Amino acid sequence: MKKIAKFVFATTEQETWAQKLQNEIQEIFPKSFVRCIVDNKSSFGGVWITLQMTLGGKGETEVTLHNDPMYGLFFIQNAQDRHGSFPSDGTMPEKIMVDTNIGGSLHVKPDQPSMYAYERVKLNWRKKTGTPDVVAQYIVNYFKKAKEIIKENKERLPEYLKNKI
Repeated sequence: MKKIAKFVFATTEQETWAQKLQNEIQEIFPKSFVRCIVDNKSSFGGVWITLQMTLGGKGETEVTLHNDPMYGLFFIQNAQDRHGSFPSDGTMPEKIMVDTNIGGSLHVKPDQPSMYAYERVKLNWRKKTGTPDVVAQYIVNYFKKAKEIIKENKERLPEYLKNKI
């Protein structure tokens, strides 16, 4: 069953780009929560694009958002603006940059007895700058590789997430 977000109509180049990226990631993780939004009401001023992803679906009762084993918050910025803001007319700049301040790893149960509840498995995230198409493809490839790593570590995930892969 397709998510209703597939039918949201975008009105600007930025919204179209963000919606396309969200849809591509949702195809990789169909049972997970993915949101890519254009924010023009930021307290920082300007226009920003954020991508948010959790393995658990939206509204999972078992986990809060920040406790999700693969919670990621990615910021997509205009690489040509010193503040990173996108043009207010809705167009996409020639160069954009994506980075994360939360994410880039998968939290799994430790193999050996440990004093820690979880271990990290790196998902090999790197900041990327390029054209909107190059950056979008980089993000999609990152999530494809992440899915492979998740499958390799499926037995080390919490029980409620094992059917989400």
